[in-house]
Amino acid sequence: MVVPRSRPVALLLAVLAVVTVRPAAAAADVPDRVEIVGDSLTRAAQDLLPADWRVRARNGRALFESMETIALARASSPACLVVALGSNDVGQHRSRLQMLHDLDQVDEILAGVDCVAWTTVKVRGVSPFYGRNWAQHARTWNALVRDRVVGTVLDWNAVARTHPGWFLGDGLHMSGAGRAAYAHFLQRGIAPA
Repeated sequence: MVVPRSRPVALLLAVLAVVTVRPAAAAADVPDRVEIVGDSLTRAAQDLLPADWRVRARNGRALFESMETIALARASSPACLVVALGSNDVGQHRSRLQMLHDLDQVDEILAGVDCVAWTTVKVRGVSPFYGRNWAQHARTWNALVRDRVVGTVLDWNAVARTHPGWFLGDGLHMSGAGRAAYAHFLQRGIAPA
């Protein structure tokens, strides 16, 4: 991929942060019907996402409690389904085994969907309010997502770590600039340049 010199380094990092871990449909442009299942981060960026995206976001949503929502999103036959969860699983200190079970269950639900994308979670700079072991649990989540899921992994952690100004005091939720960057990140992730 050739990146013109006029593009900012942040854009290059965002593009490089998208890692395909198993075969997934490659889209030339944003798929027509996108479903996204997310938490407060997605909800905060919802108004900045394309108007035709169906966003099923709720504050505090964790993957382990989202099976029904993911199944409903899949039932709508989207061209692409984005699973933008994990922060609340990490925040609730889900064990590696619990995370594996949840990821495998979602992979079963999404079997046959041509375009599936998953986000990683931010590791560093998150307030101890979310737990002293946040970084450890977040690294576990991210490794499992990278190694286990079927689909494309959108590495939010890789992008977020170089932009501390995108985050509010808790280090997890985003400022206006962070919300815009997250929305752009999601769009670029399923429609790579």
